[in-house]
Amino acid sequence: MRAVLCFASMLAMVLLLSPLGTAPALAQTAADCRGETQRDMNICTQQAYEQADAELNRLWKQINTGLDDSKYDQAIRRALLKSQRAWLQLRDAECRELDPALRGGSGSGLPQFITLCLDKMTRARTAHLKELLAP
Repeated sequence: MRAVLCFASMLAMVLLLSPLGTAPALAQTAADCRGETQRDMNICTQQAYEQADAELNRLWKQINTGLDDSKYDQAIRRALLKSQRAWLQLRDAECRELDPALRGGSGSGLPQFITLCLDKMTRARTAHLKELLAP
């Protein structure tokens, strides 16, 4: 139990002291795109998704940096990795298969629909991990 509290406290400090939640460059979401052409909107949503993905990757790196080599932390690392891999499969299936099928599955807007889905699910995953690891 003591190890759980130490781990939770350490992760809370990492998350509180990190710039993840406050960086202005990350404030833009895919919904903020105001492109005049479909190509512009595709580019804008791709940039927003890349920001969300970069934030998730930074959080993932901070989590792994905060874990030590104890058996307890190794078990957490394995569980997080297994969960992340499963989530990636779900996200990709949802965004690349199900979402386009529900929307008609073709057209110049398809890349934007896929990227909007990836952006939304990636931001939700980042928020979930932060919540999960908060004290």
